[in-house]
Formats: sequence, structure tokens, C-alpha cells
Amino acid sequence: MSVYRNYEHIKKNVEHINDDIKNVGYDYRNTIMQINSGEYLINNKKILVFMKYFLNPYICNLISRVKFIRNYYNFAVPKDYENIN
Repeated sequence: MSVYRNYEHIKKNVEHINDDIKNVGYDYRNTIMQINSGEYLINNKKILVFMKYFLNPYICNLISRVKFIRNYYNFAVPKDYENIN
């Protein structure tokens, strides 16, 4: 069983190796709170650290869960499809 534990991951990569995906959008995961916050909050180092290490991953997780739910009810793509806008 241990020999085949990564089979699903390899299978998914091989199936989608030649996909030409367009309009995947902006990668917001690292900068969503810095872009949407005021200059006063960004200049404050304590709040910037709080936003970077707590709020940013939290907001990104919320957005990714909404994308997962939207993808879950889409019958045209597999349930673990990650390239959705």
C-alpha cells in the first residue's frame, strides 16, 4: 500500500500536464490585506505583522472555501480542481 500512496497526485498531474488555462486571475494570497488596507495601518509595524501572519491567511482561507463550494456544485469539472477564478 505504501508504494501507491502518491498515485492520485501523480495521476492528477499527468492528466492536466498539457492544459492551457487562461484567465486564472491575480494571485492575491500574499498581498490581499496590504492592498485593501489604508496607508496608516500599513505604516504601523505591529498591525502590519498582525495582518500579514493572521488576517491574510484567514481571509485567503475564506476565499478559497467559497471557491471550493462554487466548484463542488459545478458538474463540468472534477471536485478537486484548483484552477477556478
